[in-house]
Amino acid sequence: QDIVNNSHFYAFYKEDKLVGCVYVVNEDDKLFINGFSIRKNHQFNIEAVKRVISFYNEPIWAKTKNRTAEILLKKCGFKLFKSKKSGMKYLKMED
Repeated sequence: QDIVNNSHFYAFYKEDKLVGCVYVVNEDDKLFINGFSIRKNHQFNIEAVKRVISFYNEPIWAKTKNRTAEILLKKCGFKLFKSKKSGMKYLKMED
């Protein structure tokens, strides 16, 4: 419920079936992108993330421990900003 009330939430469909969601939330005065999707939908997810980030004219951040998510974000133009010992990686997209 917190995500729905405090973020910009985008749902993506393919052939009338929900295949993924992307949301952008303000955290510590920065915009962070996050999302989820069905498996084996990588190229569609790249296009969905690119579409969402095109709506914003300010830097967008992402954080993840998931290697597949990191690869997807880098394919969308995000750059690694810092990596922590916990495995959490912070990425940044600037316009």
